[in-house]
Order: sequence, then C-alpha cells, then structure tokens
Amino acid sequence: MKSRIVLIALFYCMALSPVFAQIIPGGGIIYGDDIEEVGINLRAYKFFNERICFGPEFTYFNKHQTVIGGEQAEIGLWEINFNAHYIFEVGEGLGLYPLTGLNFSREVEKVEGHSNLSESVLGFNLGFGAHYEKNKLLFYAEYDRLISDLGQNSFTVGVLFILGKED
Repeated sequence: MKSRIVLIALFYCMALSPVFAQIIPGGGIIYGDDIEEVGINLRAYKFFNERICFGPEFTYFNKHQTVIGGEQAEIGLWEINFNAHYIFEVGEGLGLYPLTGLNFSREVEKVEGHSNLSESVLGFNLGFGAHYEKNKLLFYAEYDRLISDLGQNSFTVGVLFILGKED
C-alpha cells in the first residue's frame, strides 16, 4: 500500500513540476465490468500537437468479497496503462478520439484457508472517447476494451487540469 501512495505522490509531483509543464494531470472514476467494481483512475497526458497525446494511467479497483469454489474470497485489481489518442476536433472545445495502448494488470485473490493467488498480465487497450474543454478543464468520457487474460470492458469519466495554458 505504501508503494502505491508513493507512486501516486510521485506521479502528481512530476505532473506539477515546471519541467513537465505541458503535461496535464487529472483523474476520474472507472467501472470495470469483469471485476464488477468502481475504481479510481489517475493519469497525466502529454500533447505532442493539437491532435496527438500520450500518457500513463494508474487504475485501482476497490476490493470486493466473492465466492470462489464455495469459499469466501477477496479480489483486488490494479492496472498501469500507457495510452495514445488521436483527436478529431468536432466543435468548439469538443473532441472525439480513438485510443490504443499497453496495459499491465495485477489481480490478487485472497481465499480463506488457502494461500493468496496473484496474476500479473500484459495486454492491449482499444477504445474511444470524447472530451470537452472549458476554463482550463478537460472533461472526458471513455470506453476501452482490455485484451488480455484479465480482459474487461471499462467505462471512465473524469477531468484533466490544463496547467500553464494562456487564455
């Protein structure tokens, strides 16, 4: 848990540093249909021009109780993604984009009376999204499909903070 807190703090310190002034940090809430849980998503995107952006994301899904093989179990999942977008501006501040990227996921299952089981896998993200820019805020909604052994559909809504941009 401490390593996750350090990772999140480092993520935001880098995003707010003058060296990384063109990086826009933010986050949102995410729902994964396979794990059937709501989680948090933190991200920081770098725009290379007006159409192309790329960045890391960290997602943590709430742990939940379930039954596996007749036994009580607790399941947790976190992911690290590196996604890219190609943005089509369709109106004043409104953009649509496909997304693609790489994923690393780790799922931990704690089954009562048994040793913990964990699975770490690599995968690919494919999806699409929309964003709307207003007053140095970039609101977004995305759908993506994770293609891996821990594959699932995810739905995310959130906001990015545009730092250092002149009006």
